[in-house]
Amino acid sequence: MKESISGSYVPGKSFLHRLDTKAKFFSFLLLIVAVILTHSATEYVVITLVWSALIAVSHAPLRSVFGSVLRMRWFFILVFLTNAFFFHAENPLWKWWIFTLSTEGIAQGFQVIYRVILILVLSNLLTLTTPPLAITGAIQTMLRPLKLLRIPADDIAMILSVAIQFIP
Repeated sequence: MKESISGSYVPGKSFLHRLDTKAKFFSFLLLIVAVILTHSATEYVVITLVWSALIAVSHAPLRSVFGSVLRMRWFFILVFLTNAFFFHAENPLWKWWIFTLSTEGIAQGFQVIYRVILILVLSNLLTLTTPPLAITGAIQTMLRPLKLLRIPADDIAMILSVAIQFIP
C-alpha cells in the first residue's frame, strides 16, 4: 500500500473508518479535553493505552500517523528548552542570569511536548480515517443549534474543518 502524507484521508475498512463521523468527531473532542486535563502518571498511561489502541484498530500507516510529530522535532526541542530553563522553581538545579534549570521545568517541558504529540496523533487519526467532507458535515450538524442565535454555523463549520485539515 502506498504511504500517504499525514493529514490525508486514507480509505479503509477498519473500525475507525466505519464509525459514524459525528460520534468520531465528538470522541475526538472528548479525547483532546482528556489530554488537556491529564496531570498524573496514571492518567498519562491510560491516555497512552487508548491512543495506542486507536492507532492499532485504525490500520493507518504509522508513517502517516506520526509524520507530523517527526517534522515538528525542532519545535519540540525549543518548547522543552524554554520550559526547562525559564520555569522558576524554589530549588533550581542550576541558575545563571535569567536561566533557571529545575526538575519541575524539565517535567513540565516533557508534559507539554507529550500533550502536543498526543493531540497531533489524534488529529492525524481523525483525518486519516474520515473524509474531509464528512468532517465538515459532522461539524455542521453539531453547530446547527447556533443557527437559532443567527450565528453562521455553516461558515464556522467550514472554517473549523479547514483548520482541522491543517493541524497535522
